[in-house]
Amino acid sequence: MNDGRPPGSLLDQVDDMEVKSELYEEPTFQKVAKLENSNSLVTLEFSNHQVEGDVKVDSDGDLVVDRKNRLSVEIEFSGSTVIPLVGLQIWRGAFVLADYILSQQKRRLFEDKVVLELAAGVGFTGVIAGMVAREIVCTDIDKGGILELIQRNFSRNQHLMKASTSVLSLDFYQDDWSPQLKRKLKETDIIIAADVIYDNNLSEAFLKCLTKVLLVPPKKTFLLALEKRFVFTVEDLDVVAPCFDHFFKCLNSQWSSPPMSAWTVQELDIDFQQTFEYERSKHLVLYKITT
Repeated sequence: MNDGRPPGSLLDQVDDMEVKSELYEEPTFQKVAKLENSNSLVTLEFSNHQVEGDVKVDSDGDLVVDRKNRLSVEIEFSGSTVIPLVGLQIWRGAFVLADYILSQQKRRLFEDKVVLELAAGVGFTGVIAGMVAREIVCTDIDKGGILELIQRNFSRNQHLMKASTSVLSLDFYQDDWSPQLKRKLKETDIIIAADVIYDNNLSEAFLKCLTKVLLVPPKKTFLLALEKRFVFTVEDLDVVAPCFDHFFKCLNSQWSSPPMSAWTVQELDIDFQQTFEYERSKHLVLYKITT
């Protein structure tokens, strides 16, 4: 969610614009409960085991849900927000990241690991990571009640999670970190983030923060899930994903020298098992960075 951007950001011009995640038009979000604080509560069913063979889909290409051995996670979220508070919503990249985490259980990728999430939003992927990791640390900007919301979602799903949990403040635009965050970074094995690229200034601040985080020993793995946002521009005379392109242009430029130039940036196939019900759009991407 981090949006503590400096004056002059594109977001300053559209602060009052209400936006709504495309996920909410899908069947999974048609039945939500309204809470007293005006937020919504959704119950997301999923299976915590890997099914051998092909995933079943119907004639429309939607996932056929096996009702056997189903679990459910409850997530509180906001149905629509102004752009600076989009982290209070749930976005499709978080589902891809959650699917990936669950798909890696046989490989024990997250087992006994300390996982730190950047711009954790409502904490959905943090909950899922907390099912398999030893410890999960969710971070976000301390604005709009986001840190309290993450903690409430952790509490709602404590019965599913085996990991110890903590929620810490982290603003991409600030260079000073709390002693607790500095200590946790020295213990962290895996960093995760989803749908954090939607403004160029924010992308640059995120990349600067990410670089600083990944430079903290020990060596780390970073997983980034994104949904490319395509628009038509007169300058390009084409449909492009400007925020996505800008982020990777900055990454290639800033990581052109050691030690960052030795890091591995790899786009992963997203053909792993789909556990949650959502449209896995062709515009969804997942990157793995190793230091």
